[in-house]
Amino acid sequence: MRAMNRQPEPSGVLFKGAADLRKIAEQVGRRGLAGAVAAGLRALRWRAFYRRHLAADRAFDRAFGVDTVGIAHEADLTIRGARGHFGLGYEGTPVAGFDAMLAHLPRDLSSFTYIDFGAGKGRTLLLAARFGFKRIVGVEFSEELHAIAARNIARFRHPAQRCFDVTAVCRDAAAFAPPDGPLVCYFYYPFEAPVLAEVMANLQAAHAARPRKMYFVFRFDKPDWRRDCAALFATLPFARPMKIRASWPERLALVPYTVAVYESLS
Repeated sequence: MRAMNRQPEPSGVLFKGAADLRKIAEQVGRRGLAGAVAAGLRALRWRAFYRRHLAADRAFDRAFGVDTVGIAHEADLTIRGARGHFGLGYEGTPVAGFDAMLAHLPRDLSSFTYIDFGAGKGRTLLLAARFGFKRIVGVEFSEELHAIAARNIARFRHPAQRCFDVTAVCRDAAAFAPPDGPLVCYFYYPFEAPVLAEVMANLQAAHAARPRKMYFVFRFDKPDWRRDCAALFATLPFARPMKIRASWPERLALVPYTVAVYESLS
């Protein structure tokens, strides 16, 4: 298994030779020439945007002595839990745009617990520590990524930090028991739809047992993931989508990602 602090990440090169040629050949076989060209253009666009975010992400790591940059593939990870085959690899939430996502939540978050389902190396846990949450929890099924997140939490200190109760747990997200009190739950494509359905069923049961306010924040980079989430929430009677009126600076900070926020009915 490759060491996590050596995971490859996209460089400044948009086309990477033989590896990309193999992918193009596979796409032609699956989609035909026109489909392969369209998929290739989307991949190049995405890689360009990744480069744009990568500079800010690296600057964040240098400033606070943490390790959150990099990509880890699920095949290279030791998985905790029986649903590991539904899990996905690691790519951290970009630093740019995180504040714009939480701008849609209440100003006073002092009674809320923030939970990142699929926390990876813990970047959003560190970013969320500036928002005054009562508690912050990262749930991660990979033992390697969890260990890095724990080290990052121990090292991180920010002059604007307002929450110091920050923890990471190595657990199958579907087996994680939601804590009491109001919740902000964050998802950045951490696992496939079957596990999301189980996680949301647990949250719905927790809400029924002890009604409280819950917010569910989704960051999207794939249309299929957005459609899966919308279809699932259409079946959940305890939550509804929020109307988001983002300013142009907020929208630009998030590009090329999109965001959806759902809230519980009480």
